[in-house]
Amino acid sequence: RIAASTPALAAGTCGTGASVNCDYLAVGALYYFSKTFNLTGGYRKTEVDNGIQDKVWAVGMRKLF
Repeated sequence: RIAASTPALAAGTCGTGASVNCDYLAVGALYYFSKTFNLTGGYRKTEVDNGIQDKVWAVGMRKLF
């Protein structure tokens, strides 16, 4: 079962000093296999007007003893 899913979408100003438009997308999920083991995952994509793109995948596991 999926316990939490957190989508987010935002557009705004990026950088320091200069005004640059960017698009940002982040999606994440938390999956509980049991009471003591869960898996997390996420994806982030950022695009800036000057051609810079950033894509990140993240996966994590947690075991409680």
